[in-house]
Amino acid sequence: MSNITGNKLYGVSISGVAEYCNGGTGAQLSSCFNVIGKDPFAGVQLTGVANYATAITGTQLSGVLNVAGRMNHGAQITGVANVNGKTELSGTQISGVVNLQAGDLNGAQISGVINTAKSVNGVQIGTINVAKKVKGVQIGVINVSDENDGLTIGL
Repeated sequence: MSNITGNKLYGVSISGVAEYCNGGTGAQLSSCFNVIGKDPFAGVQLTGVANYATAITGTQLSGVLNVAGRMNHGAQITGVANVNGKTELSGTQISGVVNLQAGDLNGAQISGVINTAKSVNGVQIGTINVAKKVKGVQIGVINVSDENDGLTIGL
């Protein structure tokens, strides 16, 4: 039902309920929860409910929530919320409701409601888009930035 890898995972781990490892390279596949502990992980997390990674380069796909303490390169795709820590993200966040990027974003944020990032070098598409600095495009009903070197389209 659940898989726990005390050290690093190298390969694919599949379970009915939950997955845990301390980093490595490969894929975590479960119906409910995937967790990556203290060490970096390169690969894919796929689950029906929530993914958490302390540090990941790759892709997080879930039905409800993706959280990454540090995601350097990759994508977060979910039905509800994506959260990434203070590191720079080169990649994409796509969600039905909210994308939160505490650090800089080089890429795209697309959501049904709100996108936030420290700075954006790329595009934000959502009902509400917020960034201190934008070099690129914001498309939404409400677009907020302190500095914008690009295009803002308010619908």
